[in-house]
Amino acid sequence: MYSTVSLGSTRVKRFLQRIPQTTSIATLRANRPQFVVTREPSTLVAVTEIAAVGAIAVRDGCLLLIRRGHAPSRGRWSLPGGRVEAGETAQEAVAREVAEETGLVVTVGTLVGEVLRAGPGGVAYRIQDFQVTSTDGVAAAGDDATEVAWVPIEEVAGYQLSAGLLRTLRAWAVIPRKA
Repeated sequence: MYSTVSLGSTRVKRFLQRIPQTTSIATLRANRPQFVVTREPSTLVAVTEIAAVGAIAVRDGCLLLIRRGHAPSRGRWSLPGGRVEAGETAQEAVAREVAEETGLVVTVGTLVGEVLRAGPGGVAYRIQDFQVTSTDGVAAAGDDATEVAWVPIEEVAGYQLSAGLLRTLRAWAVIPRKA
């Protein structure tokens, strides 16, 4: 048996206690996709994983951002998005979240990338960010967004962004490395 560190619920702790030493990380991830499982030297770490989405909307050289009204990253600027609800596809969640947070109707395009971010209470958010195109509506803050803005790409780096967002947008070539 591994020594274990659990950053999640009692259910996660019980799961970790039953794992044989010989179980591979790939097997663990396949059998328990709701947990993030990593192996450090002789230690297994698991946290509850939450599926989330984000929307990358670029129009006329501007990126759509919202100022978050709730944790995580309260008060910081981020992409519109949030949790995937039960029975919902990631694409459906993106369209719903954009409508709730910005009032815009969007067409969901391709998956741009995926990140794993630590959240409050020992959870991890697996965020899939999709390219979206606004098809209707006027941008107005709603739901947990306190502000919404179309920010010129060259000004995005000057905003107080959620942790890791600038680095990720640059890595995915959404904004240039110099911006």
